[in-house]
Amino acid sequence: VETTPYFFGIRIRGASGVFGADPSSLDQIQDGPFKVPEVLLLMKNALMSQDALKAEGIFRLAGEVSSIAKIKSELNAKTFSTSDDVNAVATLIKVWFRELPRPLLQSIPTDTIFNASSPDALSKAYNSMQQPEKDLLGWLMDLLLATSEHQKVNKMTPQNLSICVAPNLYDVSSSDPMEGLVLSQKVVVFLTNLLNWQAEQRTEAAAVPQRPGHAPPPPLFLRTAPVQPLLHRSASLS
Repeated sequence: VETTPYFFGIRIRGASGVFGADPSSLDQIQDGPFKVPEVLLLMKNALMSQDALKAEGIFRLAGEVSSIAKIKSELNAKTFSTSDDVNAVATLIKVWFRELPRPLLQSIPTDTIFNASSPDALSKAYNSMQQPEKDLLGWLMDLLLATSEHQKVNKMTPQNLSICVAPNLYDVSSSDPMEGLVLSQKVVVFLTNLLNWQAEQRTEAAAVPQRPGHAPPPPLFLRTAPVQPLLHRSASLS
């Protein structure tokens, strides 16, 4: 069942805090192979603790506006632990990416977004990204793929997730409305291709027989820099 895109229209940007900030200036934490701002792991854990990735329409449905404002305030004050409004938490993950000073996919050439569909082209596009954008995209892909594993329950296929998330990853502002519309559609297709390709990589990796005592190699998409010990970096949030 296909879902319709949901565009959350309220821009939430604070003069200080973890939204709209340079991601390199925020407290960092290691989440698997990815080093990301701690705020992302807090929101992810809030979803995982309530089995929210199985919730129908997760990342499509918005939470209560009052809940979104409350959670955002707690995240900025570093007092957030969890919330019963999982749709508000999922919405704020999208808002966090949308409010980045530079949209996540903006460094990828438009020609690549329009044409990359083969495994080699997708791998090249991902590996051309610099840090911290590369880890941010890898982390987001990992979360979206974990969500799509429950698509029979939550109705969120990789394509549906891309429709809901991609508009937050690229600035399609253009003096030509048609050009902006085409580009927004291409960004959705590009993100869908990345998700489908990575899902195939994981399936292939899982099917390879492993020697006893040896862990399977990570899918190509996750072969980033070696995992570092848990790292926190203080940041001023005045």
